[in-house]
Amino acid sequence: MASGFLKNTLVLMTGSGLAQVLTFGVTVLLARFFYTDVDFGILALFSATQMIISVFANGRYDVAIMLPKEQSQARSLLLLSLQIGFGISLASLVIVAVAGSHIAGWVNAPQLATPLWLLPLAVWLSSVTQPLTVYLNRQKQYRAIAISKLGQAVGMGGISVYLGYLGWGSMGLVYGFVAGQALTLVVLQWGYLNHDNLFNLWQSRGISLSTAKEYAHFPRLSTWSSLLNNISKHVPVYLLQYFFGSGVVGQFSMSNRVLGTPVLLVSQSYGQIFYQHAAQKQHDAPHELLPFVVKTARNLLLLGFLPILILALIGPNLFAWVFGPEWLEAGVFTSYLSPWMWLLLAVMPVSTMMDIKGKLGVELIYQAAFLIARILAVALGAMWGDALWAVIGFSGVSVIFNFILLIYVLRIAKQGGTKTTVWEALITK
Repeated sequence: MASGFLKNTLVLMTGSGLAQVLTFGVTVLLARFFYTDVDFGILALFSATQMIISVFANGRYDVAIMLPKEQSQARSLLLLSLQIGFGISLASLVIVAVAGSHIAGWVNAPQLATPLWLLPLAVWLSSVTQPLTVYLNRQKQYRAIAISKLGQAVGMGGISVYLGYLGWGSMGLVYGFVAGQALTLVVLQWGYLNHDNLFNLWQSRGISLSTAKEYAHFPRLSTWSSLLNNISKHVPVYLLQYFFGSGVVGQFSMSNRVLGTPVLLVSQSYGQIFYQHAAQKQHDAPHELLPFVVKTARNLLLLGFLPILILALIGPNLFAWVFGPEWLEAGVFTSYLSPWMWLLLAVMPVSTMMDIKGKLGVELIYQAAFLIARILAVALGAMWGDALWAVIGFSGVSVIFNFILLIYVLRIAKQGGTKTTVWEALITK
């Protein structure tokens, strides 16, 4: 099992690593030659809105795809996710058509009105790629998932550079963002058809209703906790836009892009394998869960310690040298966001234990408290008239709440019947 976990993780990490290198190189090019901080700020607002809406796109049934023992139920959940996603995409199109300009006005970003017309397409692409990724993860089709990550980086980078050269401004970044998602879908569809066929998927429609009822707690509880989590993560984007404008949002998003992209790629790659193995252990060997959770979190903390420490210490100078002096503020933000990102690297993969253990009610309460704390921290910092204090407050609250979540995950992992204490698991190699 351990060798399989390592091998599968390396497959995904290879794809993620190549995508990360390509994304970083393209980002340097985009920031130095083609786009301003205001352009990146508009992209941040667009992507944040898309991610928040996408929470509803599959009714959270996509998260449950990994859990059933029967393959027919997994296909049924996949089909259900795709059907809900199509409906939500159509609904978002109506909302943009009716209120798109008003939404742009509410967030104090009139430049967002035109890019919002691409929002329904982005929501639909996300509603297809997310459940397909989970399904391929269940089937251990890690090669297809890895290639999809590289495809996303190629599509996003290529279109963004080309349209930037043509002088498209923020629309070039938004088109690049959507193109990356489209290429991801193409690769994942190829991976699905190599393993399964659409006829089997269509056949599963007959058990969709019973499966939907069995896993109804996911849309009932997980949707709202995930919504709160997504709003919470993007609180700085909207509040910084409201108080300081798109330029500061662009600086913040560049910090997140450079620091957050590798963290998310690594943690998501690790997390996809972790979720599959942890769900299997929950069925077959629950006493092994605690050591498995501890080992995963510890390895990720060790992996990220040195590079994130370097960014924390020399972030401002590094950003000014690599991206240009106009991006110095993004480097300052990075120094203060680094502790949160380091902890997030380990917490994100193991937090899926909340789904595996069915602690969706606890997760909902946690995310609600987390959102309120983040809003207060960012708003207070912003009202003092300093964007840096808003970022520091956001990072500080995030460190505290992620540490609390890690402790709770260790506690519920111990509920598998193991006699090993949390402390013994922590000090065991």
